Amino acid sequence: MRVILAWAIVAAVGCGTDAISPPPPPHDNPSQPDNRAVAGPSAVADTGYEVGIEAPEHAEAGKPAIAKVSVHPHAPWHMNADFPAKLRMSASEGVDLDAVLLTKNDAERLDDEGLVFPVVFTPRIGHTGRVTLTGEINFAVCGVAECSPVKVPIEFTLEITREIT
Repeated sequence: MRVILAWAIVAAVGCGTDAISPPPPPHDNPSQPDNRAVAGPSAVADTGYEVGIEAPEHAEAGKPAIAKVSVHPHAPWHMNADFPAKLRMSASEGVDLDAVLLTKNDAERLDDEGLVFPVVFTPRIGHTGRVTLTGEINFAVCGVAECSPVKVPIEFTLEITREIT
């Protein structure tokens, strides 16, 4: 399995003097990283959290496979376990998702130190080639004086291989 990490920026909500404010979100500046978790190399920045995707490079047609989408806050930030975290996914033709919408009740892990959603999918028999799964993860991280809701687009690609008989 490969592990893909993408970095994202937490934008603080409010102006309190006790607030911990990471850098502002990136704009259309190629020298700054974007906040999309994607398969492949990603830029590294000093951020309030990281979003990771652990997905197989190959999946066999007709057999269920699992990818994991995770969030790990950087100190002093922590996950807000009370926030209605969710992951909405879609897949290109040739892949069936066990669930299109995962809520915090579906999370494999949700505590102060992280959030992990398991994405179970099955490549269809008779389909081979590259497929892309996309989605958006919604969560909140909290600092000393405030919490920031965050939305990060998710994308990963894998190769579907022929079913073995």
